Amino acid sequence: MGLLTEDEAANAEVSVIHPDITRFAAGGLTVQVELNRFSASGTQSAIKIKDFVLKTFRDYLSHTPIRSIGINREVHYRLPNVGARVKLGRSLAPLAPWGEFGREMEEKPGKEVGGLLSITMHRQKEGTEIKGHVQATVQPSAIIPRNVGVFFQINDHSEALDESNSSEVILDLLDSSFEESIKQSEKIIDQVLIGIEA
Repeated sequence: MGLLTEDEAANAEVSVIHPDITRFAAGGLTVQVELNRFSASGTQSAIKIKDFVLKTFRDYLSHTPIRSIGINREVHYRLPNVGARVKLGRSLAPLAPWGEFGREMEEKPGKEVGGLLSITMHRQKEGTEIKGHVQATVQPSAIIPRNVGVFFQINDHSEALDESNSSEVILDLLDSSFEESIKQSEKIIDQVLIGIEA
């Protein structure tokens, strides 16, 4: 089995071909290759993207050194109304510690007066063969209209501690912990949203 079906390959859209960067899209998958970075993303199932990456580096690019990986999840979520988005922002960034500046935002309910633009939480992780972090960012959605959307970006980043076998460690990590990482991202999002929609 190839990385793409014959039909997907025939209908691929190449947007950039340059010595420093190449980008193409095929079958709901977008691939970008830079000098020291490979990225695969898309609208298809996350498992298909994982399988594409594993097959690329195990079967076709096995000589390519891999030192780190990021399993990223990005979600735009529609809340029921503006009040729910304000409630979420106030729960993540209370106004009281901001003193007078914060009180000015609280004095005019229902009007656009300001609030949370972005917040990022960062947790370190360490193992016997890897180190890394999980970073979760919450901010207003730029694509959901009427100020009712929120955007979540979760980055589960891992680096191999030993460069002599880093590619094998990273690919094994991707293969064994991908679904767990996606579930962790979903759990983070669910826990942030608890009580907001009510």
